[in-house]
Amino acid sequence: MDPGGNSEVSGDASNEWQRYQPTPVFSFLAPADLERSDAQPVDSAAGIYQSPGLEIVFDYGWYADPLDDATRDIRSREHVTIGGRDALLVENGAGAAIHFPNVSGDNSLTVTVRWNDPESAATGMEILRSIRFR
Repeated sequence: MDPGGNSEVSGDASNEWQRYQPTPVFSFLAPADLERSDAQPVDSAAGIYQSPGLEIVFDYGWYADPLDDATRDIRSREHVTIGGRDALLVENGAGAAIHFPNVSGDNSLTVTVRWNDPESAATGMEILRSIRFR
């Protein structure tokens, strides 16, 4: 498992969360049972974290998905401020994604969380709202 940073514990062991830092630019809080596998990025930093109920995919670079495709099945689209940065947060029934434009120069960040059941939706949204920047 990729520890990705300092552990932060809340409640019993089944509720343990920790801070993951996939790149020097950003970090997020998530359940401690995530396993990392690297994606095959062409021109960006990208990766995947997985647990039995969640999948987190990140893409940091020039071509991070801006989430502006109107043909997607999107239930909600909201402009938010997270970690001190403006972002676009979109959600559908099986997951959510957030896009931070121009995080560093022309590099943007998109993080997608997919969940297997409705009970994991709140966890997925907490993960996206926990993103912080250095």
